[in-house]
Order: sequence, then C-alpha cells, then structure tokens
Amino acid sequence: MESKELISKLDDLGISGEEYSLFKKTTGKYCVVKGNIRWWFYFLEESGYESCDKGFDTQAEALNFMYEFFANNKYIDSEWIFQKSIGDGDKFELEEGVNIWDYKWVETDRLVNVKDNKHQQRYLSTIRYINIGEKRIEFLAIEVANCCWIIFQKGKIPEQPSFKKSLYKFFKKQKTYFRYCFKFYKTAVMLITETTKTTSQSANTKSTIRQ
Repeated sequence: MESKELISKLDDLGISGEEYSLFKKTTGKYCVVKGNIRWWFYFLEESGYESCDKGFDTQAEALNFMYEFFANNKYIDSEWIFQKSIGDGDKFELEEGVNIWDYKWVETDRLVNVKDNKHQQRYLSTIRYINIGEKRIEFLAIEVANCCWIIFQKGKIPEQPSFKKSLYKFFKKQKTYFRYCFKFYKTAVMLITETTKTTSQSANTKSTIRQ
C-alpha cells in the first residue's frame, strides 16, 4: 500500500490526519516512521514514550498495518477498565490469589485502544495473558515509565478499599503525625529547660560576683 492510498482509505473510515502521522514523529499521534533499518508503527505519547511499537521490513507492511489497526480499533474499547498503577514486583492480583508477577506473561498480536479515566490518558496496548492450568486470564500491562506499570482488565470493576482498611490507613497516618509532634514537643521542652537552667546559673554567678 502506498501513502496516498492509505490516506484515502483512512478518510473513508472517518480517520482524519489529526490522529496519525506518516514518516514523521508527532506527539499525540499514531506514527509510521523509518528507523535506521526497519519501519516502525507506534503511538507517541505526550511524555515522548513510544507506546506499543511494531517493526516491519518494508514501508508497505507498516502502512498496511496502520490501516488494519484503524479499521479494527477505530474507537476506544471502554470494556477495558483501569485497575491500578504498580511498580515492578508490587503485588497485584488479577483474581483472588493470582499475583500478576508469579506467572509468565504471554503477549498476543492483538492491539487495543484504552483510556485511563482517572488520569485522562489514552494508550495503545498489546493484550497479554497468563495461563493457570487450562484457564487463561487476559490483561493489559502498560509500562508508562521505567519499572512503572498501569494495569487494565476487561469488565472488572476495580476493588475499592473497605471502610476498615481506609480507617486503618487514616489512623496509621495520624499515629505517625502525632509521633512527630510528640518528638518535637519533647525536644522543645528539653531546649526550654536547658535554656532556663543556663539562665538561672548565669544569674546566680552574677549575684555571687556582686557579693
């Protein structure tokens, strides 16, 4: 496929040039650009991170992929729901007792457009999955910074912290706050006591000298 044909086909899909860029890196758009050797397709995020890059041997292959991507992923798939931001190794359970880091991630060739409504960010991601016996659990794990991931799952409502947990976190923070306040108070009392003692000793010394 040539670039003119691609532009015409994307126009038929209702995809304007505001959403993609050909042969030039453009922030906030899906791009097809030539690297040192291969052609690349990716979404260039505002941070400069090249999300979900795919490499191709020829320009035609890259342009064909871009068309197929837009034809199949024209709209954001709202069924994929943001779950949590985690760091490398941070415990996150895809299901009860299934820690995401305890299993090998398998990457598919399926791409999906998603939106993190909490932070108002849009991402292009590869669907991944883990196997537990004959069971397959799919998810999205998007590395938004070095060793920092955001997790999406299809149709799963994020677990909300219970009132008991929220109360525990609140009092834990208050406990830390009051501990520091007590240390500050104790230090202040010690300083005042030492200052008063020194002043008293100084006054006594002057009184003795006068006598």
